[in-house]
Amino acid sequence: MSERMHIVQKSFAGLVVFLVSGASASAMQYQALDYSYAGNYGTVVAGMSGGHAGGYSRYDFYVIDHQKRYRFHAIYWPDANAAPVELNPFNSPYSQVSAVSGNRQVGTASVLINGTYYARAILWRGTAKSARDITMTGYDNSSASGLHGSQVVGQANGNATGGYVHAVVWDLKNSSIADLNGSDHQESGAVATNGTQQVGWATDPSGADDHAMLWSGTHDSQVDLHPAKFSLSFATAIDGQSQVGIGETLSAAHALLWHGSAASAVDLNPAGYADSYATAVSGNKQVGYATKSDFKYHAMVWSGKAAKFVDLQAFLPSSFTQSYATSIDASGNIGGYATEVDGTPHAIVWQPLK
Repeated sequence: MSERMHIVQKSFAGLVVFLVSGASASAMQYQALDYSYAGNYGTVVAGMSGGHAGGYSRYDFYVIDHQKRYRFHAIYWPDANAAPVELNPFNSPYSQVSAVSGNRQVGTASVLINGTYYARAILWRGTAKSARDITMTGYDNSSASGLHGSQVVGQANGNATGGYVHAVVWDLKNSSIADLNGSDHQESGAVATNGTQQVGWATDPSGADDHAMLWSGTHDSQVDLHPAKFSLSFATAIDGQSQVGIGETLSAAHALLWHGSAASAVDLNPAGYADSYATAVSGNKQVGYATKSDFKYHAMVWSGKAAKFVDLQAFLPSSFTQSYATSIDASGNIGGYATEVDGTPHAIVWQPLK
């Protein structure tokens, strides 16, 4: 892409829009919207659905060994023009939204139970008061990472798992939970769902060598997506036709695209980029981030091939030095964040220009 030019900022309803010209005319064009708001230490969009967005704000910090450590609060944006809604439940010291489906959100919160804080999977319906702990009997700690319809996925541990972390899928309609961890895996985690299938990762019996996994609601339906050229792999997202994730070697990480099998793996790492990570998929678009030799991460959107990509950093002003795409909805809106020089994150949504 050519050099950015003519950056214009327009502010309305607390939202900043970055309009950037000068990008390649043949590439998809985007408008970047800054969803951040005053009064916190940064915000991140983690999930998108139908214009709705969810994530977290850094609301406070503490210092350990001269390093700032931030506390997060779950947050929800009903649409681009609406004020963000704080979702932090139960006076929790920590919470975050991981996924959004319509006006519902799922994620994790630290919840005080009998004098002890536990990580608990939480379902919201747009307000803090609507928060519902969906952790079930037999599990102590849980987290929710994906949501589609009445299905939630994540991971949990407790007596039901022998203390190990297992990938789980909740059926909200029937108030049930299924353990996806197979007998040939010590630990696993489910990250995303399309309502029928689930993706994530699983270790070998000794707890090592993570492999990207695809399930269809049961542990015996598992499909190992791991491509042989990588030492580790993780699946991070799924839609109706494909899955995306990451393959790692000792020296690099590459964004990957699958169509239901290990043999179908497509390496999305673009020429000239050292590392790349795929985080979400919708139709023929995959999003994530990649870095060149300068170790600066750029939000990316691919169209099924390593050579077919748009570097979304091009649609941001120079005050943002790095950017990350975390999610994409059916309309092509891409959620994520960009960071200032000091590392402060700004929640960003890139909207495709028709």
